[in-house]
Amino acid sequence: MLQKIHGLTALGRTHIAFMHDIGFLGPEVVLAHSVWVTDDDIRLLAQTGSGVTHQPSSNLRLRSGIAPVFQMLQAGVRVGLGLDGQGINDNDDFIQEMKLCSLLHRIPSLELDSPHLTARQVFKMATETNASLLGFGPAIGHLEPGCHADLVLLDFAKMVYPYTDPTHDPIDVLLYRGQGNTSIRSWSMATSWSRAESS
Repeated sequence: MLQKIHGLTALGRTHIAFMHDIGFLGPEVVLAHSVWVTDDDIRLLAQTGSGVTHQPSSNLRLRSGIAPVFQMLQAGVRVGLGLDGQGINDNDDFIQEMKLCSLLHRIPSLELDSPHLTARQVFKMATETNASLLGFGPAIGHLEPGCHADLVLLDFAKMVYPYTDPTHDPIDVLLYRGQGNTSIRSWSMATSWSRAESS
């Protein structure tokens, strides 16, 4: 909040408006947190292709506020998901961070089918969008031929215990039931999927 006040008092505008005015914003710029952005700020971020990283547990723990993630995504802003030094449970459990993000932005409504942040949108933030924000979009962040991969295998049986309906989306199951300690193996692949398939 103090940063927002500083921009309005010292610069006469928000920091994002100031960065836009001096030509700083663009696809290679990634802003952390963005808790106090205005509607005009969101429009500028989308217009310039600038990115944002969302750290929900850090923002809650430090009482910094809640970033309008769903509104930014609707406007076309690239929003990724990150952990900060004051993360959830002090254990840097990224699956739990995804879960918190998902629950935090399930915007309340009297309509059951009203728009809200979905588990698949959160999963995309954590994978494809994060890769894009780091400048590696075409190479990592999704599994397909020609891409590099960092893999973590999760014990799905642990996540569905004692009961989960078979029709549940596995991404929903991951976010609602998964934890970092459900991983059973992880490794990095320096070679691409296309090479792995040919071997």
